[in-house]
Parts: sequence; C-alpha cells; structure tokens
Amino acid sequence: MSLITVRPLLASDDHAFWHVVRSKAVASAAGFSPAIKLADAQAMLNAELTSGHGYAVAFDRQVVGFIFLYPQVSATMQPDHCNLEIGFLMHPDFQNRGIMGSALQILLGRLSRNGRVKTLLANVQIANGASQKILLNNHFQQVGRFVNLNGESIEQFQISL
Repeated sequence: MSLITVRPLLASDDHAFWHVVRSKAVASAAGFSPAIKLADAQAMLNAELTSGHGYAVAFDRQVVGFIFLYPQVSATMQPDHCNLEIGFLMHPDFQNRGIMGSALQILLGRLSRNGRVKTLLANVQIANGASQKILLNNHFQQVGRFVNLNGESIEQFQISL
C-alpha cells in the first residue's frame, strides 16, 4: 500500500520543488512562470519558507507536491491568520492519482483539530477542473467567480473548519 504524508516544507526540498515548478503545465495552472533554473526554484522556495505555511506532500517517501497556506487580508488590510487562502502544486507524473486529494484531507484534519483556522479559501482557474474536483471532494463549496488581473476567469471555493 502506498503511503501519503504531509510535513512542513524544508529548504532541502529544493530539488523536488524545482521538478514541480519547472513544469510549464503546473506553472500555467497556478498562474506563475516556470522556474527554468534550480536557483529560480530555490528563490521561490525561500519565499515560501519565509511565510512559514508550506507543506511537502510525499508519496512513498518521495516529495511530489506542495500545499501552501497564506493569511487572507482583512478589511483593515492586516493579515488574518484565522482565515487562510490555500494553494497546491503536484508534479505532473503524479497528478490524477488521488495523492493531492488525500494530502489535503490530512491537512484539513490537522487544521480542524488545531482550531485556530476558521476558513480556507481557494482561487482556481476555471480551466483547472482537476483542482476544482480535489476541492469539491474535500467539502469545499464554490462561493464565487471573478476575472483576475491577467484576464483569467477564477472560481472561488471555501470551507469552514
């Protein structure tokens, strides 16, 4: 049986992170430019480590994906650490295998038990049906739609914990 684990992001995840963020398909779906060089990925990873809310997703001890949590901005323009935005990335070779859905379920369980996080919000490109399915299968509700600054149609999903 395959084992899926979710653990805090580490600087030593740089090569696995690069293998994910250099994918044009992954970058396009997530709305960023692919990291051509390892140094580019390391800079991106260091920014995520600074936020302190990144997680590595491992499948049979191999890191194949990542989940990130970001504080939403409150009406007073302050970070709201009780209401977070979530994003996730998966290496293309491991997509559509149920790994990210299971990893998200693990993380949702931890956040729910912790009790500090009230809601999670996810913004997903309308064309990214796989990510929408992961969210819906983990009890997120579709709550809105908007066009971002790049002119892309975005679906919003939310879950209360």
